[in-house]
Amino acid sequence: MFLRRLVIRGFKSFADKTVFDFTPGVAVIVGPNGSGKSNLVDAIAWVLGEQGAKTLRGGKMEDVIFAGTPKRPALGRAEVELTIVSVRRTLFRTGESEYAINDVPCRLLDVQELLSDSGIGRELHTIVGQGQLDEILSGRPEDRRAVIEEASGLLKHRKRKERAVRKLERVDADIERLGDVIAELRRQIRPLERQAEVAKRASEIEGELREVKLKLWVLEFSAVTGEEDAEAERRAVEHVDEIARAVGELTERGERCEAELSTAARAAESLLSTGYRLAAIRDRLDALAGLASERATHLDDLAAREPRDEAPSPDEIARAEDALGEARAARERAEEEARRAETERQTVQTAREEASRAREEVVHLHGERAALRAAVEAADDERTRLLEHRGVAQNAADRSQGGLSEVRQELERLDADETMLGAKLDEAEARATAQRRAVDEIEARALAAERRIEALTARREMLLQEVSRAHDPAALLEGVHGIAGRVIDQLRAAEGYERALRAALGPLSDAVLATSRADAMAALERLKREGGRASIAVPGASIYAPVPVGVRPLLQVVSSVGPHADLVRGLLSGVALADSLAEAAELSRAHPGIVVVTPEGDRLGANVVTGGAREEIRDPRDELRSRDDELATATDELGVIRREHEHARAELHVLETESQEISERLNALDAQVAGATERLAQLERESHATAREDSVITGRLSEVEERLREDTEKLRAVESRLGRAVASEPEVDLQTLVQIERLAAERALHLGEATERERAAVASLNALQAREQRVSEMRAQWETGRTAWTTGAARARAVAEAAGTLSARASRWVEDARTQRSETEERRRALETRLANVRKERRDAEAALDEARTLAHQSDLRRAERSHRVASLVQRARDEYQMSPEEALEAVRPDPEEADELARRAATLDRRLGLLGRVNPIAMEQYQGLVDRHTFLSDQVNDLKRSRRDLTSVV
Repeated sequence: MFLRRLVIRGFKSFADKTVFDFTPGVAVIVGPNGSGKSNLVDAIAWVLGEQGAKTLRGGKMEDVIFAGTPKRPALGRAEVELTIVSVRRTLFRTGESEYAINDVPCRLLDVQELLSDSGIGRELHTIVGQGQLDEILSGRPEDRRAVIEEASGLLKHRKRKERAVRKLERVDADIERLGDVIAELRRQIRPLERQAEVAKRASEIEGELREVKLKLWVLEFSAVTGEEDAEAERRAVEHVDEIARAVGELTERGERCEAELSTAARAAESLLSTGYRLAAIRDRLDALAGLASERATHLDDLAAREPRDEAPSPDEIARAEDALGEARAARERAEEEARRAETERQTVQTAREEASRAREEVVHLHGERAALRAAVEAADDERTRLLEHRGVAQNAADRSQGGLSEVRQELERLDADETMLGAKLDEAEARATAQRRAVDEIEARALAAERRIEALTARREMLLQEVSRAHDPAALLEGVHGIAGRVIDQLRAAEGYERALRAALGPLSDAVLATSRADAMAALERLKREGGRASIAVPGASIYAPVPVGVRPLLQVVSSVGPHADLVRGLLSGVALADSLAEAAELSRAHPGIVVVTPEGDRLGANVVTGGAREEIRDPRDELRSRDDELATATDELGVIRREHEHARAELHVLETESQEISERLNALDAQVAGATERLAQLERESHATAREDSVITGRLSEVEERLREDTEKLRAVESRLGRAVASEPEVDLQTLVQIERLAAERALHLGEATERERAAVASLNALQAREQRVSEMRAQWETGRTAWTTGAARARAVAEAAGTLSARASRWVEDARTQRSETEERRRALETRLANVRKERRDAEAALDEARTLAHQSDLRRAERSHRVASLVQRARDEYQMSPEEALEAVRPDPEEADELARRAATLDRRLGLLGRVNPIAMEQYQGLVDRHTFLSDQVNDLKRSRRDLTSVV
């Protein structure tokens, strides 16, 4: 076999496709340095599978691709095709590499296996580079041996063996990993099997529950849809319309009655008004008739009454004129005497007036002095009063200032107390808030504990069902004489030694204990009759050698319970306990007749060794006891939590009460602060008022003192003037003055008497003359008015007669108006009665209409509720059962009498479903998947083991 052709494209310096054809023999390639001779050798090594970039004189494998020149761009791939059998390798710049044999894509391993027998595969050929010949000649024997083996073809066999050994190691590792995976799958399958069984039972219960609920749905849907009564609803609507029409008719009748009643009322009012007006006219006519009669009578009296006064005589008038002349002469004489007396009196009066003025000035000065003295005394009294008032005001101001200080101190104290109570309130509220959080936490713990108890209860129910379903030999043999229950139930291992106990018992773990062999035979007979099977342990001599002295027996960590302790302990009398497997092996070798167990569950006997990977031991009864213990513990914890909750609630109540009390004290303190603030404001107002009053008193006192000073100065001046006036007062002869005044008074009196006599004479003369004139005028008037009075009397009598006639006619009209008004009132009362009856009928009709509308509204509500219930039921059928109502009604046809039984069955199924606890809905799929995977992996392990045996035999 020789190299026939080499095709290079894009490899290092070969940018274009380059083809080398070789003939049999030695091929020599010559050329200058840098022409690519080494690249040609690298191409051969590369196409034969070289993976080292340094061997190809590069930093990375992408360096073999043509990198480009200033005139040519870089290429994207390198390809070398070597023709012995056509082998091609292509490398892309992305790092991807492709191999092909005779243009068929293949793996690198295929190329190496193909060329391994020819001695030219990867690491099966030799390329001697520059300077390497000397290294071969001067190398160590081991290096030359490698070259000789490579040249002789032994290397490929060694490589194959090494590859086979590595493959065996990988197979062992794979088998070990698969064993771990299978063990893990086995551990996962056990709980999933239980979950799948629970899911299956849940699915069965859910299926039955779905069918029961579907029947209940059909019954409810049929009941709801059967409640519809369209005819009754139509009759109700027609009844409402009929009553509404009746109400409308009654309303129209009532309106007509009201219109007629209004017309009658207006007519009655008009007649009443007319009657009143006619009665008034009649009364006025009666009064006019009376007045006219009286006027006629008066005019008749005037016409018949002739004046009887007589005129005075001429002698009486002459005598009156003489008396008047005498009176005038006497008056003139009296006037002359009165003038002379008055002149004298005036002279004396002048002197008297001067003296009087002097006395008046003295009196005035005395009065002014007294007034000034009174003013001075009053000003002095006022100053004293003002000083007293200022003292009182100052005392009040001092008291106000003291009160202000006390109130301010009280406010400071109240502020301090309020701050302290506020801090206490904040602290109490913070403690109450913290206590509420603690109560909430305790309630959350209680809720979690209750949920855990519910979960444990549900799990316990499942375990009870599982235990009841399991084939329990002890249950089958219950009540048989001499059967004491299971062996394992009679023993208790210390914590951590449960597996050691089960390993020591071996197949007797699930066996039942018989007190004697006869009892055991009787139990077997019963098992045969009932179709059961069980292992029965019969106590006797131990089948094992006794534990030697110095060796730790298993009975040190195992205690017995029940009345058959001695029988059971005899089964373990020859079992020793070792802490590790090595110690157990040494004890077994040293004492071949005993059985040695370890806490991990390993068991070493004389002929049988049991152990291996740690396996979980699951017994539903053990788990049931564990769940009972956990349930009891959880119940106790819940009781403790509830007591803590009660205690916390009590503390919270105490804290809230304390906070409420502090808040109430704070409110009371706020009220005190408000009162103190009000008192402070009142005292401040009083203080300001006192200050203003003091200012006013001070100003008033200044004014009073100024006035007192001025009045005192005026008093001194008046006293000085009074002294001078008293000294210059003239003296008058009072007796002469009195005589002159008496004479003047007598003359004035005589003048008055004369004047009065003259006035009486003039009056008498005037009276006589006036009487004469009056009598003349009266007679002329009587003559003139007698004719008019007679005519007026006749007219007045005619008016009286006409007024009487009209009054009688008005009386008749009044009676007619009263009669018409009575008739109108009767008609109005009849209309009112009819209107009342119509209104009553309308109220009754409206009440009936309201009742009918209420019933119609209730019917609408029921219809809407039915529609809503129907829509809800339809939606529920689609959501829960994925069925339309027609499909549901077609699917099941339950009997309505079964509704109660179906409801009880649904409740029972719901309770059973709840007892199952949380159900994994995909447990069956997961379980089946794990089982399939376990089977597949087990098959793969078996195949690997067979392949390993075959490969081991070849190697």
